[in-house]
Amino acid sequence: MSTPNSDVLWDGDHFVNGILFPNHVLREEKYKKVLDFPLQSDDTFVTSYPKSGTIWTVGQVKLIKEKVQELSGSITGDTVPLSKMHLADSASWPEEDGKEFGMAIPYPRTLGSHMPYPMVPGGEPHKSPAKYIYVMRNPKDVFISSHHYYYVVIERKHKIKFDDYFEMFVNEKPLYGSWFDHVLQWWEHRDASNILIVRFEEMKKDLHKSIRTISQFMGHNLDEPTINAIAEECTFDKMKANPLLNLDTSRFGKKYKKDYSHMRKGVIGDWKNHLSPEQTARFDAVYHKKMDGSGLDFGI
Repeated sequence: MSTPNSDVLWDGDHFVNGILFPNHVLREEKYKKVLDFPLQSDDTFVTSYPKSGTIWTVGQVKLIKEKVQELSGSITGDTVPLSKMHLADSASWPEEDGKEFGMAIPYPRTLGSHMPYPMVPGGEPHKSPAKYIYVMRNPKDVFISSHHYYYVVIERKHKIKFDDYFEMFVNEKPLYGSWFDHVLQWWEHRDASNILIVRFEEMKKDLHKSIRTISQFMGHNLDEPTINAIAEECTFDKMKANPLLNLDTSRFGKKYKKDYSHMRKGVIGDWKNHLSPEQTARFDAVYHKKMDGSGLDFGI
């Protein structure tokens, strides 16, 4: 099997700290320059392993900040209201954008990161003044969505077949490294006062509760009509139809193939339509070896 983990790295894939990353992540020397990214107490980081519900959560954070901005009457002079800005322009992923772009986005800042816990720009999260929302999702659905995104949606010269990427994932060598290590490193710091862990599945089951929890974590006590309004705008269909919340219409959209969308299905359990019984059994064995005793349960 020939994969990006061979001696030939495809399409700009590269290693940082021994972990394989796609082309849009900064190379190691430039990445080191964002490790000391200056943070402050009103910064909100949305972090996750890729394809766990990151943009959905960033959308919630953006709309919470929009409502707070509107209710506080803080829009003055030449200030561009958040409601007029694209999600991708009101937030920054420092490991992709670099330091200058992240420093220039509107305050209070929304930042994103898919980096493992020890590699998040700005230093160790539990020692940081910023707030961190970490999004988790069933790893089988993460795997399915990751393969579709990186090898179907994004323009690449070389495509990794589904079965080959499965091998990379269960052997903990896919893009962005081991899902298991990524999640466990954040889970270890779940009791830190500035870290909130949320789950994709729980957001799907009760979006209103998710928005209420996130807004309170950010320091905002929104009333029910406001929470209802945000929840209405954060449904999958509404976000996909909203050009200010959909990455297809953003500065990232040029990465995507024509007729493909960043937003695919946004459902729970799609892995059942793709994994064979043999693959499911292998995945489960790896999962239990890595996760048993951690206190985390994804129903596997």
